[in-house]
Amino acid sequence: MSGWRRAILVCLTLCLVRAVVPEGGGVATAAEASRLQSGWTAASVTSASPVQLFDVVRGQVIRSLPNSPIFRRTGESWIASIRGAWGGFRLDPTSGYVLKVPFEPPLNVNNGWYRGDVTELYVMWDPATPHDTRLMLMGRGGSPRMFTIGAEAGAFVEQLRRE
Repeated sequence: MSGWRRAILVCLTLCLVRAVVPEGGGVATAAEASRLQSGWTAASVTSASPVQLFDVVRGQVIRSLPNSPIFRRTGESWIASIRGAWGGFRLDPTSGYVLKVPFEPPLNVNNGWYRGDVTELYVMWDPATPHDTRLMLMGRGGSPRMFTIGAEAGAFVEQLRRE
């Protein structure tokens, strides 16, 4: 499968998967969600679409968590750390993780790299290449834009993976 097709399939999979994931699919249990929420201020959890962590090798969502302001703030910091447009030939990750963060309401971005509303953010991080973190922003029209970022996303992704 070509690189673009695979990346689009990964993103579409994450777009289509909502809070209900089959039993054993890695969705946070009520106890895990409660622990996460209590650590990240339970009162601030929103009814927005869940944040999802996709394991590229396994080909499935391994964690689905309630969206909260911490994810929005973290996404904003990743956007602020954009170093440039991603100019690689292959978009699709072959290993690592893809973190989907939906923004409801959309996040308005106006920097040197992107102008407009962002409805979803995807962080592609691979422990094998930790300094090659890619960020995909989805606008209202559904058109993706790929960037490289300077922020360290690995610790955040690993924390979500282990929760």
